[in-house]
Amino acid sequence: MVKMNFKIHRGTQEIGGSCVEVWTDTTRIVVDIGMPLVVSDGQGFDFKQYKNLTTKELVEQKILPDIDGLYENTSSKVDGILCWRAFVTRAEVKARVTNARQLTPNS
Repeated sequence: MVKMNFKIHRGTQEIGGSCVEVWTDTTRIVVDIGMPLVVSDGQGFDFKQYKNLTTKELVEQKILPDIDGLYENTSSKVDGILCWRAFVTRAEVKARVTNARQLTPNS
C-alpha cells in the first residue's frame, strides 16, 4: 500500500493563492499554485508591484509558497505542478518554477 502525504502550504485562511503539496516515497506534486488575490489589508493583489523582485524575495514576502526544490535546482525536486485554470498570476509563477514538470491543460 502506498502512503500519500499532504501539506497545505497556504489557502486555508484566504481566498486565492492556495497551494497543496502531495507526496509519496517516490513522487512529489504541487496541486494548484497561485499568488494571493488580496494583500493583508484587503486590497487587491497587483503583481506589477512585485515583478522586479527575485524569486527568493517573493518567497520571503510570502507571495510565492516556500517549497523546497520548486524554484531552484536542488537534490530535492518536485515532479509536477497541477493547476486548475490559468490566471496571470499563475503565468508569473510558471515563469519562476525551474525544477518541476508543469501538468496543466493550459500550458
